[in-house]
Amino acid sequence: MPTATKKQAETMKRHSLVWQKENLMIIDKKTQLIPLRHNSAQKKVYQSVALQRKYNYPVRLIVLKARQEGISTYMEAEIFEGINSKPNVHGCIASADKDSTEKVFRMCDTFQEQMPEDERRQTVRASAKEIRYAAPHRSSILCQTAGKRMLGRGGTTQLVHATEVAFWANAKRQLLGLRNEVPDEPDTLICLESTANGIGGAFHDEYYAAL
Repeated sequence: MPTATKKQAETMKRHSLVWQKENLMIIDKKTQLIPLRHNSAQKKVYQSVALQRKYNYPVRLIVLKARQEGISTYMEAEIFEGINSKPNVHGCIASADKDSTEKVFRMCDTFQEQMPEDERRQTVRASAKEIRYAAPHRSSILCQTAGKRMLGRGGTTQLVHATEVAFWANAKRQLLGLRNEVPDEPDTLICLESTANGIGGAFHDEYYAAL
C-alpha cells in the first residue's frame, strides 16, 4: 500500500475522526473525563458525512436513532470541529427542551476548555449558550431550545444539528426557518435526528420522504 504524503496525512487528520479523538474530551457515563472514542453507530453516521463530502455535496442527514448511541455527541463534535478549523463558520444546535440545551452546551464547553493548548482558540464574550472565537477567526456555535419560537441566528449558518426533532412542538415551521439560513454549498451540514415518537409529525414525514 502506498505511503501517504505529509500533506495527505494532515488532510486525513483534519477531515476524519482522528482530529476529534485527539483533541476532544467528553464526560462518560461513569462521570470520567475521557477522549472521544467513536462507537460503531457514530462511525456509521460519519461514513454518510464523509461520502457526501467526497462528492462535494452539501451534507444532509436524517437519523432515526435508538437511545444512548451517541449520535448527538458525534454531531456536536463534528460541528465543533467545523467552527474550530475554519474562520467565519457558524453552527447552530437546536434541542427539544431547556434541559437538553444545557446538556449540549456543557458538552461544547467541555470540548473548548479541554482542548490542547496549541489547538484551543481564544473566545470572546457571547450569549449564555454560545461559544464565539475572537478575530480574525470569528467562528461560533450557538445552542438553542426549540420551544415555540423561531430558531437560528437571523443570518447565514453553515452547520445545523436539530436533535430530538420528533418532540418539537412546532417542528415544521422551525425547520423551515433553520434551513433558510443554510446555503446550498458543499461545506454546509444539516442533520435532523430523533428517537421515534409515534406516527405523524414533521420528523416522521421527513424521514419517510427521505426513504
